Amino acid sequence: MTISLRLNETDAQLVKAFANYKNLSVSAYIRTLVMDDIEAEYMRVLERYLDMPEPWPE
Repeated sequence: MTISLRLNETDAQLVKAFANYKNLSVSAYIRTLVMDDIEAEYMRVLERYLDMPEPWPE
């Protein structure tokens, strides 16, 4: 999959600098951020689901 990201020059420089700081390519850095966010949201949903009371028996 290819995803295009439009950023102004200042934001692009910031993303490149943070990727470089993490010793990652921009692509790897963004992929890591996205996957971490998906994992965190999944864990929040799972925790909420596990805290739900059992349905009453009929």
